[in-house]
Amino acid sequence: MPSVCVTPTEKKVFLERRQTDTIPAFSRILRRALALVVASRAGKDEKLAFPGAVPGYGVVVNARVFFSASLAALTLLSVACGDDDSSAVSSADGGGGGGEAAAPVCATTPAPEKPAASCDVTIESPPISGATHVPEGTAIAYCSNPPSSGNHYPVWAAYQEYSAPVEWPYLVHSMEHGAVVLLYKCAPPGCPEIVEQLVKVRDNAAADPLCVNGGKRIIIAPSATITTKVAAAAWGKTYQAACVDMPTLEAFVRDNYAKGPENLCNPGRTF
Repeated sequence: MPSVCVTPTEKKVFLERRQTDTIPAFSRILRRALALVVASRAGKDEKLAFPGAVPGYGVVVNARVFFSASLAALTLLSVACGDDDSSAVSSADGGGGGGEAAAPVCATTPAPEKPAASCDVTIESPPISGATHVPEGTAIAYCSNPPSSGNHYPVWAAYQEYSAPVEWPYLVHSMEHGAVVLLYKCAPPGCPEIVEQLVKVRDNAAADPLCVNGGKRIIIAPSATITTKVAAAAWGKTYQAACVDMPTLEAFVRDNYAKGPENLCNPGRTF
């Protein structure tokens, strides 16, 4: 018998899209059956009709029987699928808060790439170190700097420019949706010339058909924790540089844009 379980990623995508998705037909039928059961508490034998694939044919079942069988089937599905991603689901539903996540298991990162550039540029491919939702406020350790995968909060950062640092768990979730994060580290009073160049990198990126109003899944933000003046991160990839080298940074964006395991451009949270 083929499996009817969904993967953890499919469950997460459903939870994040549910506010805009239409109600499935099965859900509508189930709710109708429930209404009929309630209406027939006095003992009336209410029926629920299902049109068939062949014109003129269909199935009529007792609503109470259908509703009971549906609940039993859903229970069996829940048991059969197990609890492999329960933390992601419960966190996405807003459960819990605070605490500290388990330390990630960090595999060895392959040798870095050192492309020809106007300054020192390093591109790395850290192995994926997790993708579980944990409650907001949880302290999370990451395997790379900047982070490029790992556990993260159920909420992701909106794709825009920020004037203050954004916490990594929000940015990592944006990367999971295919975003590229452009980062800079400057001493006061700031470095408007670097920000201007990063904005140009974003503007030069290809249009995104999944985003509305010409938006792109690119975030620009300062960071106090990166080790170079300029950095970038996407799901499973990092970029570090001593300057804004336009050719290599634009290539990094082009090569790693929309490469996350969940290819979405849904609105995120603005910080």
